[in-house]
Amino acid sequence: MIAGGDRIVSNTVLWTVGVAQSPASKWLNAESDGAGRVRVQKDLSVAGYPEILVVGDNPATLEEDGKPAPRPFRYFDKGNMAVVGKGFAALQSGRLYLFGFLAWAAWAAVHLQFLAQSNLPLSVFVQWV
Repeated sequence: MIAGGDRIVSNTVLWTVGVAQSPASKWLNAESDGAGRVRVQKDLSVAGYPEILVVGDNPATLEEDGKPAPRPFRYFDKGNMAVVGKGFAALQSGRLYLFGFLAWAAWAAVHLQFLAQSNLPLSVFVQWV
């Protein structure tokens, strides 16, 4: 691996990336949520500053009048899956490790299950067949 012009000899290379929230709420001296995102109105403007719109990763979720807040997000690690080749995959979920066609079939089933539109799983399955 070459890093900063220097060659680093290694059997394994790990790349990690840190992510920090934009300091926009501090620049604007605006109210923010717990993650540092700017609280915005329905039109994405900052309260008291209708000429300032906050977009992208910076605004907090829109608060809609009269609707209850969504349930808090809870992450559930389902494991890892990787397609290695046609009809071959690797799967790890908890203590379960699968390799080969059975792992690929599990990957395919999960892939079809989580397609965004309800009419896509059948279409994608037919294309695969």
